[in-house]
Amino acid sequence: MCKTLDHGSDIAIVVKNTTIEGLVKELVYCTFSLLIEKPKKIYEKTVFNVESDFSDDCLIDLLNTFLTIFYTKKLYPYRLHVRYEDKIYVKAYASVFSGELKTYIKAATMCDAKLEKTDKYYTMKVVFDV
Repeated sequence: MCKTLDHGSDIAIVVKNTTIEGLVKELVYCTFSLLIEKPKKIYEKTVFNVESDFSDDCLIDLLNTFLTIFYTKKLYPYRLHVRYEDKIYVKAYASVFSGELKTYIKAATMCDAKLEKTDKYYTMKVVFDV
């Protein structure tokens, strides 16, 4: 589940999922839903891997890594495989993007970034500098 919030001049999202793996996927997919309209066709498929130690900071770093790859290589992830052990491992299937941006996102910030766990869900709020 992804919810978009107004955060002054920035944009915030709150993502909720029952697993860490699902939370990571939702964070990435929700970020890209703000950034672009999902293309109807996939071109020039490629695969890349991202890994990080697990913490609140690592999830922000992970999103910023995906944004950097998007802006430098024009690759957007259309499918993710996430594994969580002592680290987060993400295998991303990506395609070249050639359309228009919906929103220019500079970066995911540490402002209000906090991973919370309840009995059933992991929840993460992320604020984007736009």
